[in-house]
Amino acid sequence: MKILKIFALALLAPLVTVIASHAEDFAVPLLVGQTGASASFGKGETDAYTLAIEEWNARGGLNGKTIVPSLEDTQTSQQQIVTAFHRVALGKPSVILGPTWLDGFQAVIPLARKQHILLVTPSAAREAFAPENASWPITFYHNSTVEIQTLLKSLKEKGFTRPALVYEEEPFAEMIRKLVTQTDTKLVADIGVQGGTTGFQSIITNLKSKKPDVLIVFVWDERSLLSLLQQIHVQMPALTLATVHDGEGWLANPAFRPNLPHLIHTQFVISDSTFKERFKKRFGYEPMLTASNAYDAMNAVLQAYASGLSNAEEIRKYLLSQTFKTATFGTFKFNPDGSVPSQVEVVEVESTSK
Repeated sequence: MKILKIFALALLAPLVTVIASHAEDFAVPLLVGQTGASASFGKGETDAYTLAIEEWNARGGLNGKTIVPSLEDTQTSQQQIVTAFHRVALGKPSVILGPTWLDGFQAVIPLARKQHILLVTPSAAREAFAPENASWPITFYHNSTVEIQTLLKSLKEKGFTRPALVYEEEPFAEMIRKLVTQTDTKLVADIGVQGGTTGFQSIITNLKSKKPDVLIVFVWDERSLLSLLQQIHVQMPALTLATVHDGEGWLANPAFRPNLPHLIHTQFVISDSTFKERFKKRFGYEPMLTASNAYDAMNAVLQAYASGLSNAEEIRKYLLSQTFKTATFGTFKFNPDGSVPSQVEVVEVESTSK
């Protein structure tokens, strides 16, 4: 989900974009990380929401009303997410789309439940929700459990028997690490690092003594990750690296790519091959992870409203019980536990430094 924390938290005043609505309009509130660490995800989510709304309006809108987005920037900040939520909540909406990366900013969930406002997010790993928060929001994000199981199974099938793990001590990476340790995978090393760390000599010395044949990396901080990859490439050049879907972003980064001689990473399978084409034609760039999820979340919420539902509890039950045709998952229904049936494949790339 968090390919690279490339965008530093911006020291900006709260950015609020609200499109004026009229009596004949139907406003949909959105909490999106347009600035801060989630800005790249927030841009894709905003545009995907827009694409879904435009398609609905082209078909006549919602029960004859023109759908308009009402957008608040969360700045990828716990404080600003709560502030933005309170501002939006004044309008007493039944549903808010977002916020971006809700799994890392869960303080807003009890507030939403108390005010009977359903949060429907495209970019939160359900597995990362605290038990007391898991039963209220709905997430259209991919299934991280399936992703990790697929990666570990593939590593075993490829003959790797001595995996080691280096992870960043932050909520998303720790959630993924927990999924790894819950399997029967035997790690020869399990090492946590602070985001921003750039000195890895002692860690590499430790790894050399453990002699892993594959290093699983869950580090999101850009400086830390680049430094780790560079030092591993120099001191353990034959070591295979593995990670989750973030590997696609690593390979696309010209600073990272030369330090990835052998990389194995997961990749979520998007069911609708035309979504990427439609998105790129409309916005001029290819959608990244969570764009299709945002598109699906918006469509599902609008379908609930179109069915005549008006309060959060009814809409939540509807979303969890209906079968939807989605860009991300194809025709699907939420699993009984609220998770989604993601499809994951494993990509192996060699000689990326050439």
